[in-house]
Amino acid sequence: MKWQTSGSILAAQLAIEHGWAINLGGGFHHASQLKAEGFCLLADISLIIKYLWKYRNPDLKFMIIDLDAHQGNGYAIDKSILLSKERDQIYIFDLYNKDIFPNNAFAKLAINEHIEISSDIQDDEYITLLKKNLACAFNEYKPDLIIYNAGTDVLNGDPLGNMNLTITGVIDRDQIVFEHAKTNNIPIVMLTR
Repeated sequence: MKWQTSGSILAAQLAIEHGWAINLGGGFHHASQLKAEGFCLLADISLIIKYLWKYRNPDLKFMIIDLDAHQGNGYAIDKSILLSKERDQIYIFDLYNKDIFPNNAFAKLAINEHIEISSDIQDDEYITLLKKNLACAFNEYKPDLIIYNAGTDVLNGDPLGNMNLTITGVIDRDQIVFEHAKTNNIPIVMLTR
């Protein structure tokens, strides 16, 4: 997990330099700087942000797009304890299954756009919700880097995600996110754990 976390930070730097990068690990969205949780030991998403603020530019703005089946509570908790100016530099878009772990009400307060869905959602409804709400998010906020947590536990049959998307639905989902990045000329780092 240390190597995967380092990979997330490196991929974010490469995304800024080249427009996009993917880390096949990372995306430990339940870990916060305060504690490990839900199979996530290190808060790589929060570490990306802190690293880039320290070594690149303290004024960088981030949009976290989390399309893993679970609510991204770790980085949301980390956002909530930042100074007001820093909190304004992070926009969180989280589309998740409301019927599963972690259901963290405190973390939810730090999520700018939280779309709660149920386990039985199908591709068409999911994609429609994603398109509509993601367009609103980009109208509201212009980041310097997109951190895309692209969990595949949304796939039909995954016992932890308990959702119903097909492989085609997941591919469409990823394409929508990358199209927004390209259309808005915003670098994107994708984390796939």
